[in-house]
Amino acid sequence: MKGRGVFSAAIVVLALGMAGAIVIGGTRRIPLWLSQPLIDSEPPRPVDAIVVLGAGTYNEATLGPQTAYRLLHGLQLLRGGYAPVLIACGGSHHGTRISDAGVMANVAAELGLSRAALILDGTPVSTRAQATSVADISTRRGIKSVALVTSPLHSYRAARAFRKAGVTVVSTPGVAAAPSILLVAQDHFFG
Repeated sequence: MKGRGVFSAAIVVLALGMAGAIVIGGTRRIPLWLSQPLIDSEPPRPVDAIVVLGAGTYNEATLGPQTAYRLLHGLQLLRGGYAPVLIACGGSHHGTRISDAGVMANVAAELGLSRAALILDGTPVSTRAQATSVADISTRRGIKSVALVTSPLHSYRAARAFRKAGVTVVSTPGVAAAPSILLVAQDHFFG
């Protein structure tokens, strides 16, 4: 019985310590600190291609929020001169008829991107399949290095999969680069 009381006291002390840390450190700092091992982020540098990983669409014309953030960051890198070409990568999610890559291509074209600066990879639906597919494209097209654009919490796993597939990666997640007002679905606004 005495051991159970010590265990209960330890739980109470731990809970109070965590509550105190949240109050003292702010609610945003702790999750950011805890998520750091999951984030692989480097400053952008010149590469042969920018790879944007799709994360779903709502329909044939509307990107999901993560895909929209990723595409905008990839387009910013492309326009910043970090690479001459963007690879839109991702198959169909949620039963849509067109792949994530196809919807990203349509949106990028509407934003002024030349189709000549775009490579579509609309088949893979998993991170591992995307890595393998981009490795094949890189081999065929002589691409030696890529800037990998995904969400921050997906960046470590994605960069690891791409490196394992033999792709030289500069991991550049960039949700923070999204504009302050962004239409992410027909009735959802971020800003």
